[in-house]
Amino acid sequence: MIDWYSLLFFAFILLFIILEKINSHRTPYHFIVEGQQIGLSGGTYSLLIQFMTGTTFLFPLFLTIEFQLLSVILLLLEAILLYFLLIKIKANVEIMGAFLDLKKKPFLIWIFALANLGNLFLQTGLIAYLFQNLYHQALGIGIGLFLAFCFVYFGLGGYYGLNRIGSILLYGSFFILSFTTLILFLRSGMDIIFEKYMNRYSTFSTGGILNAAFCFVTFSLVMIGQTCTSFYFWSSLSSIKENHRVSALRYSLFSWGAFLLAIVVITINFLVRMNPFVDPLDLAKMMNPVFLHVITYILFMLLVTGVGNNLYSIVSLFFILKMERTDSVEDRSNKLIKQGYLLGLVLCLVIGVIVATIYQNFVTWIPFFLSFFASAGIPFLFATLTGQLREKAAFITVMLMVIVDLGLIKLIENLWLIAPISGLIAFIIYALIQKFKIVRN
Repeated sequence: MIDWYSLLFFAFILLFIILEKINSHRTPYHFIVEGQQIGLSGGTYSLLIQFMTGTTFLFPLFLTIEFQLLSVILLLLEAILLYFLLIKIKANVEIMGAFLDLKKKPFLIWIFALANLGNLFLQTGLIAYLFQNLYHQALGIGIGLFLAFCFVYFGLGGYYGLNRIGSILLYGSFFILSFTTLILFLRSGMDIIFEKYMNRYSTFSTGGILNAAFCFVTFSLVMIGQTCTSFYFWSSLSSIKENHRVSALRYSLFSWGAFLLAIVVITINFLVRMNPFVDPLDLAKMMNPVFLHVITYILFMLLVTGVGNNLYSIVSLFFILKMERTDSVEDRSNKLIKQGYLLGLVLCLVIGVIVATIYQNFVTWIPFFLSFFASAGIPFLFATLTGQLREKAAFITVMLMVIVDLGLIKLIENLWLIAPISGLIAFIIYALIQKFKIVRN
């Protein structure tokens, strides 16, 4: 059993760090942004926070387990592809303009809200899995404490809380991962690890090339979907000075790629020490207790950041919708801020109850989330080809794909095939809506 009280102690330390900023917003605007543009260093950190979620940890883990050293090439290509796609999307004047004038794009707001709500549910479900299988604690205690601290950090802390706490967790996870990787290789030696790897696998990868391609497409589509539908990502990107945006994207994705490769290195190190592999929990059981603490702390940090990202985004979207519908000074300030805080609290309570209730079936919903995020990013990818983002067409596509995805997870058993098929169907639907002008934008 892992002593989870150390996490609770660390959570209280973080609470004291941002205590003065909690519940201190005078207007919704101060909750959403810090009020000034940031430079290259701050921009790199803020963008990197977007990518540091549970997805960042779990995809490299499963890719390495299934494809071994081939995962290095796949993840490097993923980081490069994501960089060029985001640069292309960022350069699209209509997409950036749509976000900067988001209050006049209600359909885009609802797409963001639905995607961030789904991601909030997904990250919380992964935390429940962590507490149940590694900490062996009751779900009510684990999820309750986790969401309570997340609400205080991000639901009451706003953009400042997310960047402050996110940066600390970012530093911590990078330092721990780098230190752990060095210790493992200095203790065992790279030659010995490689020799053990070749004795066990005798090949570059035991997985099929076709499956590897599907995994790569799945990871790419999911990351594009999660990034492009994140209000926090667009808020951070627009807060960076124009001449630093491309560089900040480059450095943040380079750091993210390094993080992915470090996870691969650690996973390979433990795989070569194991008996025939069954599931990820076997990997945890084989680890030295110290390293098991380290790895679970990193995963916990990423999940906290992921929940904070989405909780902040949903509350901010609520503020944007409400500010568009009222001209009252009172509603724009104190009353509206309290409504936003209340929304964050209700979200944490409802998500916590739902996850605790359906936890036993949570794993069966993971394919749905993969296919949903794959389809949600299609309108943004389509916009890079046509130069136009049709918000109503995008909204209809996403809503239809929610229904289609429910059917796909019943029909398709291959986990890595669901997202590519979902993305293809979404592309066809979105293209047909535009071609036949089913809706007007």
